[in-house]
Amino acid sequence: MKRYLLENNATNWQALTTLNWTLSTLKSTGRLTRAGEREPRPMYIRLRERTQRMRQSDCSYAPLFALASATFTAQGYHSMPPPGELLQLAEAITATCKLATTSNAYGLPPDYMDFSKFYGGPSAAALISKRKAATIRSLYGYNLNPYLAEAYFILYRVSGNELYRQYAWELTRKIHQHCREGQAFVGIFDLFDRDSKKIDKQSALFFSATLKYLYLINLDSSIFPLAKWVFTLGGHPFPVKVN
Repeated sequence: MKRYLLENNATNWQALTTLNWTLSTLKSTGRLTRAGEREPRPMYIRLRERTQRMRQSDCSYAPLFALASATFTAQGYHSMPPPGELLQLAEAITATCKLATTSNAYGLPPDYMDFSKFYGGPSAAALISKRKAATIRSLYGYNLNPYLAEAYFILYRVSGNELYRQYAWELTRKIHQHCREGQAFVGIFDLFDRDSKKIDKQSALFFSATLKYLYLINLDSSIFPLAKWVFTLGGHPFPVKVN
């Protein structure tokens, strides 16, 4: 998606349409499953055939689906699933990643989320609902990664939902509370341990992406508008070449 916006290349467009067809196929077979009473619906993507885990980096699918929704809508492309449904998928992934922050004492997104505790069997679809949010198990720690912050930023810009600004502020407060050490910020080694040791390093992505998204979400949407700028994996803005 981002390569298409950066290069306006027909090959990337073809890959995007193939991705949409694949998503439609996965959804129809139940591989992408949504649950919950109200939008945004929590969702878990089973990226591998035999897994009950979701990586924090999988949260980055949310902004990609949101960008695809906005791009297809602007260009009048009738994707499958349609743009509105792609946005719902983005909201659902973000909701799951947000719920995972409630599974540990720090209120931070874990590197891995485990769902097998309440869904047995390697082929079981992992459905997440609000009443089961506390049973999502946090694995490992938090290393100042930008994936959830980016999801909040892109979803806010695409949907205009002020809830994502609130989520971003909550994340900012938790990072400041638990990760600040003097003049620097460090990661948490084990989110299940209230007295966990800290990760004695500060990720480069923390400045280039995490803090950038948490800052930009509070600015007017005319600053780095998504119609004119696309952010790389490292959080660096480049001009969009697609009309």
